[in-house]
Amino acid sequence: MKQRKVKIITVGLMWLNISLLFSQGKHYTNPILAGFYPDPSICKVNDDYYMVNSTFCYYPGLPIFHSTDLVHWQQIGNAIYRPDQISFGHDGVSRGLFAPDISCHSGIFYIVCTNVSKGGNFVITATHPSGPWSNPYWLPNVNGIDPSLFFDDESGKAWIVYNSEAPESKPQYEGRRAIWMQEFDVPHKITTGNKILLVNGGTDNSLRIQSEGSVYHFFYAEDEVHWEPLMKNADAKFLSTKTAGGFVGCMYAMYATTFAKRSSTIAMFDDFQYLGNDEALQ
Repeated sequence: MKQRKVKIITVGLMWLNISLLFSQGKHYTNPILAGFYPDPSICKVNDDYYMVNSTFCYYPGLPIFHSTDLVHWQQIGNAIYRPDQISFGHDGVSRGLFAPDISCHSGIFYIVCTNVSKGGNFVITATHPSGPWSNPYWLPNVNGIDPSLFFDDESGKAWIVYNSEAPESKPQYEGRRAIWMQEFDVPHKITTGNKILLVNGGTDNSLRIQSEGSVYHFFYAEDEVHWEPLMKNADAKFLSTKTAGGFVGCMYAMYATTFAKRSSTIAMFDDFQYLGNDEALQ
């Protein structure tokens, strides 16, 4: 199965902005899914789209929707629907399950999500998105929020990318966050190896990765709403280091800023010193 994944962060309603529909002469009206459906994540498998949304402490949780055109959606089940999966107890309604991410790999569907009330991050699986879904596989080493699973067809490895604390838990300013990545052992549903720092800085930031064969696309958001490309059409040979044994990320530009404000002015340097922990790049 070939899949592509989209992560869209909204509040309450599901909105759509796809230029392809306009190019095909089709029209739609926003919101495409009215009601209580925040933090949608979508994956495409063949000609079908599957979506999951946050539900916090409401039960049943994590509704699963199906569509063939990204506009018309039908709910086909819930990923959290048994008390033995997760019990919310007396948790407040604004706690619980935040920002699920849905993927499909080798015929198996995966949802990785954060329970901010207790337990932290977990993965659940199913052979069909309508269910039945497994009990959670907890990920105690993924200490953060907004996790996303990425399956790299080139290396055969899987990775979890997530938002967490600054390196060594020493933020340089209040609210400083960082994006980390760690290898995911698919058969055993656990993380393995050392975690790798991808983005050091920003506040509530997130990174999404999409691949098409040996070509990778990176998208970054500091506010979890406005996603911007870090790099498009990056050749995989530039994303390989000894540290990760395969894909890990890349450094591609330097920019000058004024008073810490965003700027498009390019800063030209004759050379620079790399201060990261990746021995392959030092």
